[in-house]
Amino acid sequence: MKETCAIFKRQVGSLFRSPFAYATIALYLLCSGFIFYHIAFAEVKGPGLASANQAGASHVWCEFWRASGWILVLVLPLVSMGSIAGEKAAGTIELLLTCPVRLWQIVVGKYLGLVAFLAAMLAPTGVMAAILCRYGDLAGTEVVSGYLGALLFGAAALSVGVFTSSLARTQAGAGLAAFAVLAVFCSVGFLGPYLPAVGGDLVRYLSIGEHYGHLVSGDVGLGDIVYLISFAVFFLVAAAESLRILWTGVKWGQ
Repeated sequence: MKETCAIFKRQVGSLFRSPFAYATIALYLLCSGFIFYHIAFAEVKGPGLASANQAGASHVWCEFWRASGWILVLVLPLVSMGSIAGEKAAGTIELLLTCPVRLWQIVVGKYLGLVAFLAAMLAPTGVMAAILCRYGDLAGTEVVSGYLGALLFGAAALSVGVFTSSLARTQAGAGLAAFAVLAVFCSVGFLGPYLPAVGGDLVRYLSIGEHYGHLVSGDVGLGDIVYLISFAVFFLVAAAESLRILWTGVKWGQ
C-alpha cells in the first residue's frame, strides 16, 4: 500500500508540475464552457439565464455532458500518454521496474494519480451545475448522475491511456493509440441499427458511449456502472501484463 501511495504521489506531482497539464485543463474548460453556453443560451429562446429554465435545465445538463464526453476522448489521451511512455523517454523505466514494488502497484499508483487529475479537471464545471440549479430546475440527483458518468467514463478512458502508454515507445504514439481505441469503443454503438438483433445488442453493450449516455441522462443502472469499472480493470490488467513482459526484457538485458 505504501508503494502504491508513493507512486500515486509521484504521478500527481509530475502532472501538476507540468505546464502542459494546466494547458490541457484550460483547453478542456474552454471547450466545455463554449458547449455549455451554446446549449444553455445560444440554442434556447428567451432572455438571459431564464432561458435555461424554459428549455429544461435537465435537458441542458444531459446534452452538455454528452457533448463534453467527446472532449474527454480528445483530452484524456494527452493526459495519460506519458504515464509509462514518459518513463521510457526519461530513461527511468528500468529503475522503476527494478524497484522493490509489484508491477500492479506501479499501474494502480499511476492510474489513481491520473484519476485524481481528472477529478480536479472536472471540478470547475461545478459552476455550470450551480447556474442550472439556481436558475433552472436541475435536481441534485441529476448533478450526481452527471458527475458519476463523467468520472467513470473518464476513468475508463484513462485506463486505455495507461495500457497504450505501457506498449508505445513514445508518448505521441501512446496518445494516438489511446484516441483510436477510445474512438472505436465510443462509436461502435452507432452500428447497432445496421446489424441483426443479436449483433446490434452486442455492439451497443460494448460501446462505452452507450453506458456513459445512460448515466449522464439520469438513467443510472448497475449494469452501466459495472461495465465501465470492468472496462477499466481489463485495460489495467493488460497494462500490468505489458509491464511484466517489459520487465522480463530488462531482467535479461534485452
